[in-house]
Order: sequence, then C-alpha cells, then structure tokens
Amino acid sequence: MIAASGRHAVRMPKCKRAAKPIVSDDQMAQLIALILDQRNKLMLILAYHYGLSAEELFGLTWDCVDEHYLHIRNTAWRGSFYRDSTKREARKRDLPLHPDLKAMIASWQKAPGAKGKCIALPRQGRRESHVAERVVAEAHPADSRGCWDR
Repeated sequence: MIAASGRHAVRMPKCKRAAKPIVSDDQMAQLIALILDQRNKLMLILAYHYGLSAEELFGLTWDCVDEHYLHIRNTAWRGSFYRDSTKREARKRDLPLHPDLKAMIASWQKAPGAKGKCIALPRQGRRESHVAERVVAEAHPADSRGCWDR
C-alpha cells in the first residue's frame, strides 16, 4: 500500500487574465467601408452585428432568412455541415432582421458568386479558417502581409 500520494502538496498555478482587444463601432465602420467584396462585407457585418461565431456564420442557409428574422439553427465546422445542430440548445435563436441587412442578403442572393445552399458558401480551393486574414488584406494590402504569422 502507498501511505501518502503527495497530491495535497501540489498547487495549481494562478491564471492571469489578459486584456482582450476591443474594436470600437467607429473602427468597425471604417473596416467595413474599406471592404470591396460583397460576400466578405456581408459576413463581417452579420458576425459583428449579431455576435455570430464562425460555425454559426458558415451554417447560415438561405432558409435561415425570412421576412423578419435570421434563424440560427445550423453550424458548419471542420468541413462538415450540421443541420438543426448547435453546440448548445440555447445557441438556437431567432434574431430580428434589420431592413438594411435584409436588403444586403437579398442582393447577395442574386449575385453570381452566391451559389449553393449556404449564404457564406466557401469558395472553391480556399480555406475558410482565415476569413479575417483575407478581409484585412483586402482593406489594407500593404499592412497585412505576414501579420497572421506572428
């Protein structure tokens, strides 16, 4: 038998909370104004306005949009689409659709690049894990080279 394991002598290290950068509304408006690509602009506005995670954003399908609401019901991650499935049941929600966003979504739906069932359908041959990198690179091409490698 072992008389003492020594487990009581171990103390957990204290975690220091790091300050997270906060983007102001003015900074976000400036970034959105610089984005030329209709799809990237719509994705950034939806994510910022509603606080959508990447999984929720890429899980949006055309049937998630109706006259008055944006319905969060699906997720997409690691190359798979999960219909009627979110990380937690509480993540399923109906968000009131702002008229300007509704118009942007309708405009994107008619665009030649909007194909398939998903609103933010990944483009052929491009990884969607670096959406932010492409958005920033589009807005500030000279400043963004290599900034994601740090």
